[in-house]
Amino acid sequence: KPALPKDKVAHILRDETARGFWDPHIVSVFLDILENDPGRLEIPSNAVRSRDSDLFHTLNGEVIDWADRR
Repeated sequence: KPALPKDKVAHILRDETARGFWDPHIVSVFLDILENDPGRLEIPSNAVRSRDSDLFHTLNGEVIDWADRR
């Protein structure tokens, strides 16, 4: 499933925040970064890989073989 465009994400977050689903301050800070400095949200190329990051990158439905991760 492809990622949503940033403007669609911002619209959804603003709508859900107005309906009380999210903390307005946190969403405001996140949207400011998303819209004005999106590079801050990218994972650095020299980041250490971990089970957490592997899980994040495979949430597209693939099965993770935890026995192979050490």
